[in-house]
Amino acid sequence: MAQGHPEEVPVGGLERQILVHLLEHRGHVIRFEADAGTTEFGIIRKFPVEGVSTVRGALRNLEMYRWIYRRMQYVIGYSEPKLVYMLTPGGHRLATDLDREGVTASSGIRERDLHRPPATTDARENPE
Repeated sequence: MAQGHPEEVPVGGLERQILVHLLEHRGHVIRFEADAGTTEFGIIRKFPVEGVSTVRGALRNLEMYRWIYRRMQYVIGYSEPKLVYMLTPGGHRLATDLDREGVTASSGIRERDLHRPPATTDARENPE
């Protein structure tokens, strides 16, 4: 399992966005019913531009790294239990670090990177 600074985490922007999204819904873990935003459908609705298979792949990646887990739980507004996604303790630490660095569930990039000029490469440094 990869741990360390959020910039060293081997996941893409969507995974980072999902972690922060689940962090925003962390208060619902304690309650009897989970928030609809923690279901697969709720997460897919949060990131509609990405597409269903891309979001599902990102969720699988996060599970593989053990930053999230899934369980059956009652969801607000549904009569039957649904599969919900929750942060593991390591995922919670990572999501908190990402949140502190300004990664948002809507952008997936750090706030400070919005004002940073793009990196340039010198042709002499990268001979091909």
